[in-house]
Amino acid sequence: MIFAHTLLDRDLGDREEFLGTIRDFALVADDYDDRIAARYGGQTMQDLLEESVVEHLRRGHRVRLDADADGDDELAARDLT
Repeated sequence: MIFAHTLLDRDLGDREEFLGTIRDFALVADDYDDRIAARYGGQTMQDLLEESVVEHLRRGHRVRLDADADGDDELAARDLT
């Protein structure tokens, strides 16, 4: 399955418009991912990511929570590599 989007006559210098397009694309892709897995079986990207984190923890790698700019705790991506 191929899911594509073309930005025609767009100024990619508009960061917010570009990020909005990427977010919309990701939401649609996630919805189709869920539908396909429900109908035909298999795993969604969320399933694969969760498995990856669990496997990472089983191997004994520590996961550290860092405070972000908002002061909220979030998982730092560098801790999962």
